[in-house]
Amino acid sequence: MIYQDIMQAVLLKPASEGATNLRIVSGYASPAMLENHLRQLKQAKLSVGIHLTVGMTKGTLDAQDRRGYQDVVAADWGGSRVLGVCVISKGSQVHSKVYVWDGPAGYHKAFAGSANYSVSAMVEENTREVCAEVDWSEADQYVRECEGNARSVIYSSGDRKKWRDQELALSNAMPEESSILWGQSVDIPLLVRRAGRLEVPAKSGVNWGQRDGREPNQAYLSLSAKSQDFFPAPPTRFMIYTRRHGGFVAVRAQAEGKALQSSTNNSTLGIMLRNAVGVGLGAFVKTEDVITAGLQSIRCYKMVSGDYFLDL
Repeated sequence: MIYQDIMQAVLLKPASEGATNLRIVSGYASPAMLENHLRQLKQAKLSVGIHLTVGMTKGTLDAQDRRGYQDVVAADWGGSRVLGVCVISKGSQVHSKVYVWDGPAGYHKAFAGSANYSVSAMVEENTREVCAEVDWSEADQYVRECEGNARSVIYSSGDRKKWRDQELALSNAMPEESSILWGQSVDIPLLVRRAGRLEVPAKSGVNWGQRDGREPNQAYLSLSAKSQDFFPAPPTRFMIYTRRHGGFVAVRAQAEGKALQSSTNNSTLGIMLRNAVGVGLGAFVKTEDVITAGLQSIRCYKMVSGDYFLDL
């Protein structure tokens, strides 16, 4: 039975042994977990195709998660790639957690247990979980049955038409209020004090991209020492959801993790902030823009799932 460093044993070691394909059924999962996994595979120079089936979604994937998965699927992970993300759409919801590996020369290995494909279970290890190696053929049959009751909601990066059709259908629904821990929060300022007055930095923060050679939407949020401890330490990726502007995979960056930014594309957060402030994409954000929008600071809450909600 595996109850320590489950991610290494279940999600990484088989790839180092020659496995090249991983099929996952997990009751709960997140784009942030998928990115953490792919990032570690890339760092280890391992090539794996991943197919994920999420079981406890009530037959759909909310727009914020879908956009997060799309960002991860579109990124460059070296030899690894996402073959698809599916949700159970008929029959009973699936709470199981099963991981089935295969590869050349008849490599077969499978695991099952309590650990969801989530940052909380696999990376942060905030909860006590167990997994065990199980009979491959039985696990393979079970996963295939689940996949037969599922539908695709994210496609491989090569399927451009389905990708565009999905993007047109997205909406930005806020997470359920019961999922937010309203008593656990930090305030993140958009304004800094300089020469006795509060202002938007000209070349950092929300205007990080306003320099020659940068994509103009690039942005980050500056974190105080207290705020830094509120979020996972770098390089862990985690999910942030918003009220009106979608969700994204986030990471703490820069010295001592003092900056909060979107991970796979650091323009994602800047686009959300510009939409919230009410200025055009790529525009320089002025102090009066932020004050008029009432966004001198943004409150971020923890969620029951271990994710975060940015009230934006």
